[in-house]
Amino acid sequence: MMDNASLEELIRKRYNLNMFEGLVIIDVKPNFDSIGSYYEVFCLLYTDYKQERLERQVFKLRY
Repeated sequence: MMDNASLEELIRKRYNLNMFEGLVIIDVKPNFDSIGSYYEVFCLLYTDYKQERLERQVFKLRY
């Protein structure tokens, strides 16, 4: 398993998020489906620093 900084960088690259969008990793859980294994990465995401509401996002990272 990688550290949070590396995981955040991977999510930003894979999902085309820029560095100005706030991203906080909350939890990481291994999971699997019919295609194979993956990590579910639970994050809080916000795109405007003045915005008080954070969106909860779940990203799937296959391995």
